[in-house]
Amino acid sequence: MLAPLEIPAGKDTPEVRFDPEQRTFRIVGSSYPENAAKFYVPILAWLEDFKQQVSKDDGEYTFEFHFEYFNTSSSKFILQILQRIQQIASEKGVPIRMRWYYYEDDPDIEEAGYTYNLNLETPMELIAKPPEEDEDEDISYLLSG
Repeated sequence: MLAPLEIPAGKDTPEVRFDPEQRTFRIVGSSYPENAAKFYVPILAWLEDFKQQVSKDDGEYTFEFHFEYFNTSSSKFILQILQRIQQIASEKGVPIRMRWYYYEDDPDIEEAGYTYNLNLETPMELIAKPPEEDEDEDISYLLSG
């Protein structure tokens, strides 16, 4: 079995946790690296290795995307990741579930999920999350006395 891929979140890159043994794959956070290829090409290569080793008899795999923000160069690689996952499902007959999470108050990430779905044979589930509470934005202390 292929070793898990674990990339901790950076200041401008998301956390990546691909665990084939648990059959869960997640990308979480923001993505705006200066060199998107340097970050995403190893992920695409890992998925290619995964495609060579996976079997439809392994059971269902779940891919989850929880982006808070991504820039244009990242969006191109995200599409390539989604297409690579789609290839694994179609060429190997592997059951795959894809989920795109977005905050209810973030129309940009929601729209990106819909747009990506237009380019996929098997659609992703788009899942709204309640708005994130940001304690740093509480300015009530400024309003007193």
